[in-house]
Amino acid sequence: MPRFKYTAVNQQNKKISGIIHASAETDARQELNVLGFSILHMEIAPEKEEKTDETIQKLKFEALDKSGKKILGSIRSINILQAYTRLTDEYKFTVTALYPENSTEEIIQKARNIEIISLKRQYQENKKLPEQRKEEERSKKYENQREKLMVEVDIIIAFAKKVVDEYTAILSSDARTEIKKNIDKLLRLKTSGNLAYIKQTADEILIHIQNPAIFESPELQFKEHIFLKIKAKTQLKELNRALHRKAPWREETVQKIKQWQEANINNVEKPNFIHRLINTLFDYLLQKWDINDTTKELQKEIKKIHGELFEYAQIWLKGDTESKKIVQPLIRELWNKRKNLKRNFIHETLIQKKYGFDTSFLKNLMYELNTFTGWLLTFYLLYYFVALYAVTKNFGIEPSSRWLVFHSRTFKMLLASIFILHGSLSIKIQFFPRSSFAAIIILPLSISAILFVIYNF
Repeated sequence: MPRFKYTAVNQQNKKISGIIHASAETDARQELNVLGFSILHMEIAPEKEEKTDETIQKLKFEALDKSGKKILGSIRSINILQAYTRLTDEYKFTVTALYPENSTEEIIQKARNIEIISLKRQYQENKKLPEQRKEEERSKKYENQREKLMVEVDIIIAFAKKVVDEYTAILSSDARTEIKKNIDKLLRLKTSGNLAYIKQTADEILIHIQNPAIFESPELQFKEHIFLKIKAKTQLKELNRALHRKAPWREETVQKIKQWQEANINNVEKPNFIHRLINTLFDYLLQKWDINDTTKELQKEIKKIHGELFEYAQIWLKGDTESKKIVQPLIRELWNKRKNLKRNFIHETLIQKKYGFDTSFLKNLMYELNTFTGWLLTFYLLYYFVALYAVTKNFGIEPSSRWLVFHSRTFKMLLASIFILHGSLSIKIQFFPRSSFAAIIILPLSISAILFVIYNF
């Protein structure tokens, strides 16, 4: 039976092409028109088809058209699922079997009964997947926004209640009423799905309680008024820090450092020199950053006192004599409180020193280098004076070039490098024998100084 190659447009206005078997061109056109195709071009297909890509396979299919007529045919495709998709979407066939050409009867029966169900399920999942993914992304984005907003709302509500409770004495009645009304409104809106309106209401409360004008009360004594106003201002700064807190990069860094130590130090029998050197720096950072909850609270309290001291200092600098008399004892009291907190912080830090890292390797290295460079400098001085004496005195011997090697630029650069390294190590050993920080920075500083000398002199 002749084969006709055609190009047509289906009912979805998509351009398609293929090959159809028919006794004549008119029959082929009629059969395609029944399927709802608008034929653009048709010609007799050659008996021998051109060589196709090896990845494309020829598949046979059994299907029903939209009128229920059984259709047998073949289609070329990269895989069976793509062929099924094309037959369903472009040709609007109800595929009942799809299998490779030259398949055995057993494979054909399996394709009719089992595999066609699996193909149909995969096709439906692929069709739904883009919309489902978009919906899931939208839902996840909404939940993340809502979760973040609810954290901010809870912080604002808690602080607004605290303002009303603690600063009633310096709040006007209108301000208290307005804050309470907005708190009730925000509590009712928490279950709403309108995140924009919740955010707007929360911002209104935040703007209102940060307005300095609400903390004015002429009935209070000047000293009480200053104390409460500065306390409120300091807590407002804490509120802003809580609302705009950055990601806990230190905690993440600490975890990464511990993972690196586990992989390169703890689980290695003999860590190499570079890893041991890096580990000394990491141990120092862990002592500074990996602190317990008690130490963190002390740090927060110290930062809070620093803020209050700054506010009182501004009043003392800008105020009159009366203001200074009132503020000065408060500054002294806060300063003593800060000293006690710093003492407790240092005590907690010393107790927590679970990373009592062994720096003996680094110390031994520094002592050895210091001794070695000292001997090199001593040898140079001996050589210099002997050579100088030999070339200046007349012993009846012609001076050799080996006596004048100290005039070469290479030798001078080497001498300067040894001198800088020896001097740096001597400063560390003599003046900072117990400083881990000095031990860490001594090497890069020495190298920087040596490079500076080499490239500039």
